[in-house]
Amino acid sequence: MDKKILLILVAVIAILVVGAAFLMNPSNNQSKIDVLTKGPLHVGSTFQVRLAAPDNSSIANENVSFVVRDSSSNIVVNKSVKTNELGVASLELDNVSEGQYTVNITFHGNDKFKNSTITHTLKVEAGSSDPAPIEINNSTSNSTSNTTNSSSGNGGSSNDGSFYSAQSERTYYAGEIDMGPDGHHWKHIGNNEWVRID
Repeated sequence: MDKKILLILVAVIAILVVGAAFLMNPSNNQSKIDVLTKGPLHVGSTFQVRLAAPDNSSIANENVSFVVRDSSSNIVVNKSVKTNELGVASLELDNVSEGQYTVNITFHGNDKFKNSTITHTLKVEAGSSDPAPIEINNSTSNSTSNTTNSSSGNGGSSNDGSFYSAQSERTYYAGEIDMGPDGHHWKHIGNNEWVRID
């Protein structure tokens, strides 16, 4: 009887040790990739994703792979981009013409976080993509803001939330991210409304 109790006790301790090692191993943390750039993009613009930990904190200085395929499944971009301090990886679409694309985005993992991969459908339209800086007024809550109007006016909003800026001479779509003159990143949430994301 004592032998059986001893064996059961050893088995329970072994299970606890293995379970604790499994839970304490940081490589069990699943990373996640969020697409920041929503809506159609213009030729030459930037496609951005954010790499984050399970608690939504940024994973900085890690490589994210982008494989962009056209409607015939031909690879048109195969590039690895390092995330910045906000966990954002930016892919310039300089050599991508207008059309429909599938983007496979992959983080291969590291000693702290597991790998993750997502697939995103991307529409690229013709037009200017010159990302002129936008002017941003800080709100008192420091969480939302509107772009300011230039002397020539800033155009108007459409039903889908996109906004044409005469100052920038381009259309901003909901989900696009731009750096403001205050040095912070701002996300366009539609109809010329912006949210600070850092």
